Amino acid sequence: MELKDYEPKREVYMAEARRKTTTEERIEIVKYCIDHECDYKNTAAKYDVSYSQVYAWVRSYKANGEEGLEDRRGRRKPDEELDELERMRRENLRLKRQLKEQEMQQSMSRVGCCIDNGPTEGLWGIIKTEMYAMYEITDEESLIQAIHSYIEFYNNVRLQSRFGNKAPMQVRKEALASENPTQYPIPENKRIKKFKEKYAA
Repeated sequence: MELKDYEPKREVYMAEARRKTTTEERIEIVKYCIDHECDYKNTAAKYDVSYSQVYAWVRSYKANGEEGLEDRRGRRKPDEELDELERMRRENLRLKRQLKEQEMQQSMSRVGCCIDNGPTEGLWGIIKTEMYAMYEITDEESLIQAIHSYIEFYNNVRLQSRFGNKAPMQVRKEALASENPTQYPIPENKRIKKFKEKYAA
């Protein structure tokens, strides 16, 4: 079915931003568009801007008022205005910049390499298995306290068969006090062996 009053004006729909606009102009354009039943096409043609610009400005105005039409390009949000994901991304960029400035290389490798994460993931697995059985955890404060207590237990009390039934801190103290520290065998890790065969050959 053909609409008699339909005038496509393809250049209005497809055009990119034609010119820069001020906040006052955007407010005028949006109010004109709203007053004319959100006729984006004719509003764009009247003010020599693109359809997508008018549509975006109207949406922003409805959501945030005139403040939503301010040009915030180049304005850097303070950390307190960011959500958690944005803060993490910004912190990641800061760390990368610091590494570059200090001519340092990060120790963590890329996704798909288990080598760097292995020891940490192994310890975290032990903590999750044992800590929740040893301590009563009911809220954030008790969780934090349990983590501190378990790490103290792990380092100074928990005996490990690979160290000859000694706690990690005891092994460390003995090593620091000896000119020829005892060498404890490290169990073969099949994943690490496979990784080295593939990438370190």
